[in-house]
Order: sequence, then C-alpha cells, then structure tokens
Amino acid sequence: ITAGVAYETTDYGPITTSALGMGANWPVLEGLYRFNMADYSVSPALAAGDPEKISDTEYEVALRDGAKFSDGTDVTTADVVNAFEKNMADATYGAFLEFIDTVSAKDDKTVSFTLKYPFDSLLKGRLSVVKVFPASLTEDDLKSKPIGSGPWVYDTINRDDGGSIEFVP
Repeated sequence: ITAGVAYETTDYGPITTSALGMGANWPVLEGLYRFNMADYSVSPALAAGDPEKISDTEYEVALRDGAKFSDGTDVTTADVVNAFEKNMADATYGAFLEFIDTVSAKDDKTVSFTLKYPFDSLLKGRLSVVKVFPASLTEDDLKSKPIGSGPWVYDTINRDDGGSIEFVP
C-alpha cells in the first residue's frame, strides 16, 4: 500500500506523533488489546486473552504465544512495561492511564498491573491505548520509522515528495 498524505510529518512515534502518524501506525503497531472503531468492541491483540483479575486493583495479562516484532525479535514483557511507562509519563496519553499505579513484568509471559482504584469496566479499552514497540528503540528510531508487531511494516516514509508512506504485509 502506498499512501499519499495531505501534509507531512517527521514524527511517527507512537507517543509523540500527530493524527497523521497515529493513523499510519494503526496497521504497524499493536497494543495488548485492539479497539474496533466500527462497533467499539475490544479484543486481544498482543494479549493471550482477557486480563486476569487478582483483586479489585490487581490484574495480570499474559502475552500471546509467538508474538514477534517485524524485525523478528520476540515481544517481551519488558517491551510492554517500557511502552506503558513511557505512555503514563506523557501528558496526553497519561491522562487516559491515570488509574494505573504500577506496571511490572511478573515473568517472561505475564504483565502485572496495580491500579490506584478499581477500574474493571473500562480496563481493556484503556489498555488498548498503549501501542507496544521494542524497548531497545531510541526516541529518534521511534519517530522516524517505528517497529511494531502489527500485520503491516513501514517500507519507506518519504518526506521528499510531499509525504508518502509505503506499507508491506
């Protein structure tokens, strides 16, 4: 797919981008959960299933088996924790995540969430806000050509022609 865009951006970072970058990132980056804008349903993406309730303020989310980024590396709990911590620290995305107290890796396949207060009814929807990327990427890497686990990969992002993006499956 080659997409011509109405304006160009130099920032495709999953936390710092504009609406253009955010829309372009949807097929490239995944979160623990996927929000369907057609019917407002939420389904597992990187998660193996629904969050497991440990208590009113503690939940665990298992990663799906075989989850990999487009560069071939495994999606790890460290990547998920890093993405959540960076989003929680951001002024824009952090507002949607204020109910989360801490995020930690319980083990290699499980992420633990400790909440500030019970938030059961909206939990999966809010967890879908955060898109996961390799923790090893620098801020410049994220802004110029982010790597994700979604079904599409950025092939080229060309700012010289007024802005076009090429995706490959």
